[in-house]
Amino acid sequence: MPAALSVRRVESKADLRTFITFPWTVYKNDPYWVPPLVSMQKHRLDQAHAAAWEYMEGDNFIAWRGDQPVGTITAFINHRHDEYWNERVRFFGMYEVLDDQESASALLVTAAGHVAAKEVTVLRGPARRLAWLLLGVELAQGTIGFAQYFTDLPIALVAAHLVGAAVLVVAGTRLLLSVRSPISAPTESSPETPPRH
Repeated sequence: MPAALSVRRVESKADLRTFITFPWTVYKNDPYWVPPLVSMQKHRLDQAHAAAWEYMEGDNFIAWRGDQPVGTITAFINHRHDEYWNERVRFFGMYEVLDDQESASALLVTAAGHVAAKEVTVLRGPARRLAWLLLGVELAQGTIGFAQYFTDLPIALVAAHLVGAAVLVVAGTRLLLSVRSPISAPTESSPETPPRH
C-alpha cells in the first residue's frame, strides 16, 4: 500500500533544492529531456532578488508520499497581468508529477485552494511548457524555410513546411486557450477534483 500523501509548501533551503531537482526524477529515462540550469531555476524562484517577484507573489508546493517527493507545483499571482487585463487570476506552473493521479489532483487542488484564499476567481496554466513547444515549432519552421531557400524548394520540404504551418497554428491556438480559458476555483458545492481539458 502506498504511503500517505501530503502536499506541503516549500519552506527551507532543502525543500527548495528538492523542488528544483525533482524534474530529474520525472525525466530520468527520457532521452529527449533537456534539463534546465539549476542556477537559473534558483534565481527564477528567488523572491528576494529575481525582478519578476517585484510585481508577483506566490508559493511553491511539493507533494510527498512519506519522505519521497512525487510532484511539484507553483501557484502565483502576476499583478501586472491583472492590471492590464482587469482580472484577478492566479497561475500555476512548474507542475511536475510522477504517474500518480492522486498526487496530480492534490497539487492542482492545493493551487486552486490558494486561489480562493487570495480572493482570486480563476486558475490558469501551465502556459510555460506550451510556450516552449510553440517556440520549438517556430524554430523548426525556420529551419525548413532556410533549407527550402538553399535547395530550390524540393517537394518534400514544401510538404514538411505545410505540415509545420498547421502544427504551428495548433500550438499557437493551444497556448492562447491555455492562457485565456480559466479553471474555476473549487467552491463549497463543487467537487475538489479539477476539471480535465
